[in-house]
Amino acid sequence: MMGFGMSFGFSQRIEHRQVHRQVHRQEQRLEQTLAQRLKQKQSMSAEALLSIRVQILEALHPGGVLDPEAKCPNCGHQLKTIEILSGFLADPNDTTTGCPKCKTRFQPRLKRSNQAGSYELPFYCEIQTVEKMRELGPLPFTVYEKDHPAILASARFYWGGLRTGFLKLDIEYDQDPPNSWKDKILSFLGKAPDALIAEVCNVSATSVGRLRREKKIKVYRKRKRRKCAQR
Repeated sequence: MMGFGMSFGFSQRIEHRQVHRQVHRQEQRLEQTLAQRLKQKQSMSAEALLSIRVQILEALHPGGVLDPEAKCPNCGHQLKTIEILSGFLADPNDTTTGCPKCKTRFQPRLKRSNQAGSYELPFYCEIQTVEKMRELGPLPFTVYEKDHPAILASARFYWGGLRTGFLKLDIEYDQDPPNSWKDKILSFLGKAPDALIAEVCNVSATSVGRLRREKKIKVYRKRKRRKCAQR
């Protein structure tokens, strides 16, 4: 009996270590993705990067993309998208952002306004979106659309859909609706890094690069700033 108890305890420790390693790998993958995005920001300004992301998303999902919005309830400062993202905490349980002016924390929103009225949802950071997807699991896309629209809207803002978020959890997900992305992003090829376009389109960078070469479009290069002539 003692041998069985020791064996069971040992198995539990091994299982715990395996789970810990899996979580660590998932966190590493998320950190690497964020690091890659920061690296891209060195070749494009943060504002330009976010602007072209939104343009691509709107081309892919006409009328289906919500805009990040946050107005500080304390000082009235209207936060830019980059300020909203920078103000998020790496805490799955705290979905607030911080005002860069007065440091007040509050919940940002994703909003869409048109002639029929306005529609808004809570906006989450990447870490929070992935964590909420972990809790819910790979439910059908229609369930996310109907019962968890805030998670879907945040996932669509970051990755164009749910597939990439689940890949960060080592889960294959193939229930995103088909999207004829190739015709919709032709005007963006060569104007942004292939990796950025691929992430928003929810496809591989190799696929975007292949399409760009087929269309004989040169790869995106950072424009060098002209130095003022010395007198």
